[in-house]
Amino acid sequence: MDPVTLGMAKADAAKKIAAVAKRNGTASLNKSANLDARVPQFVKSPNNPLLTNAAQQPITGLTSIYFPCCFDSAQCGPIGAPNRYLLYFSTDHDANQGGIALAHSASPDKDFTVMPGVRYVDVGFQGAAVTGLAASAANDTITHNAHGMVAGQGIRFTDIAGVTGIVAGTTYYLRDVTTNSYKLSPFRTSGGPVDITADGTVSVNKVASQTETPSVVWDERGVLTAGTALSAVAATDRITHVGHSMVEGRSVRITARSAVNGLELATTYYVRNVTANSYQLSLIRGGAIVDITADTTVTMAWYGLINLYYQVDGVGTPPTGNTYKQSTCLAVSPDGVTFTRIGVVLDTCFGIGIPDNTNPGDKHTGYFKPFRIGDAWAGYSLYGGGDIPNFAIWYSNDGRIWYPDMRLLTAGTTDVTGVVDRRVEWNSMNVFVYRGKLLALFATKSATSGGNAGITENFIAEIAPDFRSFLNVPAATFLEKQTIETEVNEPDCVMVSEGKLYAYYRINGLTGALCVAVAEG
Repeated sequence: MDPVTLGMAKADAAKKIAAVAKRNGTASLNKSANLDARVPQFVKSPNNPLLTNAAQQPITGLTSIYFPCCFDSAQCGPIGAPNRYLLYFSTDHDANQGGIALAHSASPDKDFTVMPGVRYVDVGFQGAAVTGLAASAANDTITHNAHGMVAGQGIRFTDIAGVTGIVAGTTYYLRDVTTNSYKLSPFRTSGGPVDITADGTVSVNKVASQTETPSVVWDERGVLTAGTALSAVAATDRITHVGHSMVEGRSVRITARSAVNGLELATTYYVRNVTANSYQLSLIRGGAIVDITADTTVTMAWYGLINLYYQVDGVGTPPTGNTYKQSTCLAVSPDGVTFTRIGVVLDTCFGIGIPDNTNPGDKHTGYFKPFRIGDAWAGYSLYGGGDIPNFAIWYSNDGRIWYPDMRLLTAGTTDVTGVVDRRVEWNSMNVFVYRGKLLALFATKSATSGGNAGITENFIAEIAPDFRSFLNVPAATFLEKQTIETEVNEPDCVMVSEGKLYAYYRINGLTGALCVAVAEG
């Protein structure tokens, strides 16, 4: 990636969130400051556990339950689940093939019900090894029936017979994808197609095996959903919408109207002054109410997409001398249930033109924890697995193209409390705004990699605008122990809903249960 482009993206994101960071070093801690007593105090819900790994869950072959992420769909248009709160979680099932499952509830802290079936949103060829795929020199196309892959997917071929122009073991990227065929490029987003100079056959192995660690971020710039006919009332400047799920600031558009009424077509409006069955509109968030000049019928459309980030084992760019490792992918949905796969969005830097020796360890870029504050996107990920404790901060202007800050966060072997042989798990950072402060809820663990490495200790602190350091000595949290607990993992998600904070976490290992802790907002 062009360093100038990368620098501009980082600066743009940082300016939208706070002043340009003054700290330019590695991760650090200012221990001279005292943590403000107003940080939220999380209390574990008496309704725990929310979900268990019990046999009665309607997912055939369910063998584990972990990495919960809850989303308040009130900001969306119509959703595909019966209730407002959508709880995504990882599960192994059916001979250890990972997937992402979905539960729903009318309440954020109780009564979740699992929807039947696992949502496969993984990227990559999922079948058994296929041999004898036809490679055509006439149109530079590989015929691969029902392959299930998407444009930009990385792929390697084996057992090349007769084909020239394709090299066994070399990473190519799919382009011109159809249901039963694709062409190849040496680059993910440009170049190609690769010139196949002689017909023959190639073979391909399964390239993805595990889909997990869901994180959800709302993107209001997504596609319009189907419109709904509603009454616009001039006397009150209100839209009558019985039983709606709108919230203050939700973006909508008018796609049709029965007469001129002060509301313009193809214009984005923002919901204001919400009641149970109506609301008003403004041209800007929190702005003046639009004057509806005549009683009319309008067709309202909801604007936006749910961005679901998750890691997949076996996709992305295999760096020099390494096999495929976990990379972060993206799928999007207008209703929270049916997703369209976009592909790999966090790749090893080798994949974007930076030498791969800047990513030590096994080139792992999963466990992504993205967040938005205003129009700015940022997030943390693992950056090299194995026993190499490195993490990275990523920046984006649209939630799809992400740029890593190559000043890696190397936690070392001493955590924020001064205890040796522990490290800050930067990819556990849940960043959110609380009473005007930028806070992070995160974990420390033993200085050993792995999903079950050591005892988890959870902390909360005010985080600096550069996201690389803390402004206070972090305070321990989640200290209380419920009778159902034998082990508590780090919170995987902090959701803000109706003035409260909800932190979702796993207990008692992969076959345990999902729980929530609640704090007043």
